[in-house]
Amino acid sequence: MSSLAVPALPTIGMDLTAAAGDLTVGILATVGAPAPAPAAPGRPGAGDILALIQGETT
Repeated sequence: MSSLAVPALPTIGMDLTAAAGDLTVGILATVGAPAPAPAAPGRPGAGDILALIQGETT
């Protein structure tokens, strides 16, 4: 919705692939199943999943 505002408002973008992968690892760990090999080492942090998308406002 913020992209429709004039001037464009800042918003938060979310990498759903990274969030889903993190959720999958958490669920598998909870049930005691082995997690798939990660594409990158370590679990993604908030900075890997969320990003600020600048708008035209200050």
